[in-house]
Amino acid sequence: MDGTDREPLANGEAREVTTQIVQLPPKHLPANVWRSGAEMQGAREFRRKTGLDYESMVGHLVDTAEVQPGIRALDVETGTGFIARQLSIRIGPTGRVVGIDESDVQVEHARLGAKSAGLTMRAEWRIASAAKLPFDDEEFEIVTCGAAFHRLPTSEFLSEAHRVLKPSGRLIIADEIKAPAGVFTAWLTLLNTYERVIRRQPVNPNERFFIAEEIVDMLSSAGFSQIVVKGLQARNRRGRAFSLIKAVK
Repeated sequence: MDGTDREPLANGEAREVTTQIVQLPPKHLPANVWRSGAEMQGAREFRRKTGLDYESMVGHLVDTAEVQPGIRALDVETGTGFIARQLSIRIGPTGRVVGIDESDVQVEHARLGAKSAGLTMRAEWRIASAAKLPFDDEEFEIVTCGAAFHRLPTSEFLSEAHRVLKPSGRLIIADEIKAPAGVFTAWLTLLNTYERVIRRQPVNPNERFFIAEEIVDMLSSAGFSQIVVKGLQARNRRGRAFSLIKAVK
C-alpha cells in the first residue's frame, strides 16, 4: 500500500514512514565497471531469484543515496565491490568509498575489480564485520548494504551504521521484504519443504527476512528517521518483494 504516516518517537520527534511500489526503469551503467565474470554470474543468479535486472537495481540504489561529489561512503558486505564502484564514479576523484566484507576472497575480488576499472584511487577495501565497523564516529555521509541485510546481525549493524554516519547521513538497504504473517503462510511452508527435502536446496540458518514494519521499527530504535520503503516488484512466489529502504540519521 502507498502512503505516508507520521508516528511519534520516544524523544517526541515525528518519524516519517513512506511505503510505495515503484517501477524500476532499465539502467545502462558504464561498461568499464562491469567486467568480472563472477559479477556476471551473480547478476544472472539475482535475476533468477528476484526477476529484476541487477544493473538497474544498483543504479536505482545509487540514485536513492543522493550521492554528491567529494563525500565519503561505506558499502557493507561489498562482495565483489560492484555497488562500491558505482558509488565511486558518482563521488568523483575528491571523494572516497570504503567497501568491507568478512570474506578475504571477496575483498580481493573487489580490489581487482577496482583496479580493472581504473578506480583504485577512489576506493579502499577492508576485511571487517558489519557488527563492528572499524571506523570513527560520524565518518561517512552514506552507508549502503545491497542484498545482504537478511544475513547480518541486524541490531548491531544498524547501531554501527548510525554511529559512523554524519548528522543527516543516509543509510540505504536493498533486500527482500517478506509478506506479513498469515499471507501465503501455508504455501510458503510447502514450498520451503519442497526445496529443502526434494530439491535439496541448502538452507542458511542465519538468513532472516523481515516485514516492512519490523525493519521500520528496527531503524527507529537505532535512531533513524525519515524512513522510506520502496518496493521494486510485486511479491514473488516466496512471498517476498525486493525493496529499497532509505533512512536518515
